[in-house]
Amino acid sequence: DESHLALQTGQTIAPNRAWCLPVLKANAAHAPCSLAHFRDSILPMVSALEAEAAAKAEAAPMAAKVAQARAAQLWALLPAYCARPSDVPAALPSLEASLARALKSPDCELSVTLALKTLVLGPTLTEASSADRLVARPLETAEEAAALASCAKKLMPVCFKLLAEGAPQNVQLVLEATTALSQVASGGFVQVLFKTLLAKLLEATLRVDKVSEQRAVVLCDLATSLVPVLDTQAAEMLYNAIKPLVNMDDNPTFQKRCYKILHEMCGHFPQLLLEKARLAELLSLLTGSLLTCHVSSRQMRLRCLERLVNVFDSSDENHMAALPGMAGEGILCT
Repeated sequence: DESHLALQTGQTIAPNRAWCLPVLKANAAHAPCSLAHFRDSILPMVSALEAEAAAKAEAAPMAAKVAQARAAQLWALLPAYCARPSDVPAALPSLEASLARALKSPDCELSVTLALKTLVLGPTLTEASSADRLVARPLETAEEAAALASCAKKLMPVCFKLLAEGAPQNVQLVLEATTALSQVASGGFVQVLFKTLLAKLLEATLRVDKVSEQRAVVLCDLATSLVPVLDTQAAEMLYNAIKPLVNMDDNPTFQKRCYKILHEMCGHFPQLLLEKARLAELLSLLTGSLLTCHVSSRQMRLRCLERLVNVFDSSDENHMAALPGMAGEGILCT
C-alpha cells in the first residue's frame, strides 16, 4: 500500500525500496490487486527507468543496465497483479497498448506472457495447466468477458507476429499466452486469424531454408493450440492443409507436429473425420504411409488411431471393417 510504504522517489523507484520488489512479486498474487494501480503507479516508474537507460546507454553503460534491470523487475510484478485483479473491465482496456509494446521487448516478454496467461486462466489453473489443456477460468460478468475479448483482439496479432516472423525468447510461453487468449477472444476474430496462420504455415513449408523449417514447426504448434476454438469450416481447411504435409519426412520434428494436429482434430472434431469418405482417406493416411513416417512420429500416429477407435460406433460396418488394419498398424509401430 503506497500510503504505508512509498516505492518511488519522484518518477523512479527509490533505491532503498528496491528490496520491496521481490517481496511484492512473491506475495501480491495472494490478494486482490488493482490493475489501475499498476497502470498509474508502476508503469510511470518503468517509463522513467527506460528513459534513464536510454540516456545513459553511451556515457554510463553500467548505470543503464541497472536501470533496465530495475524496469524489468517492475514488469515482473504484473503476473501477481493479474492473479486476482479487482478491476478488469475498468482498467484492462487502458493497459492494452502498453502490453502490446512490452510483448515486443525481450526484457518484458516473459513477464507479459505469464501475466496474460494468469489473467485468463487464473493463478491455480496457470500452475496446474499444460500447453495441451489450457481452459479459461469462469468469468464473473459480461463486462469482464468483453474486456478480455478486447484484450485478446489487441494482443493475439502481436503474439502471432512474434511466432510467425520473429524469434521470441520464450516460445512456449508465447504459445501458451496465445492459447489462453484464444479462449476468451470472439469466435469470428479467431477464425480470421487462423486463416492468416494457415497461409503462413503453407508458405513456410514451400521454403527449404533452416529458418523456414523452424518457423513451420512453431506455426504447427500454434495451429494445434487453436484447434479447440475453431469452427467446422476452419477445421476442414486445416485437415486439408495437413494431409499432404504428414508425408513430408525430411523434417521429423515438423512431421511429428503435423500428426499432433491430427491428434487434436480426432479429439475435437470426430464427427468431421468420421464421415465415410474422409474416414477412409484418414485411415489410409494413418496406416498406409509407414515408410515415410519417422520413428519419432509413430507414438503420435498411434495416439491418433486410439482416439478414432474410442469414437467408433460398434454398429457401424465401416468402423468395424477398419479395425483389422488399425490393429496391424499398431503391431508394426510397436
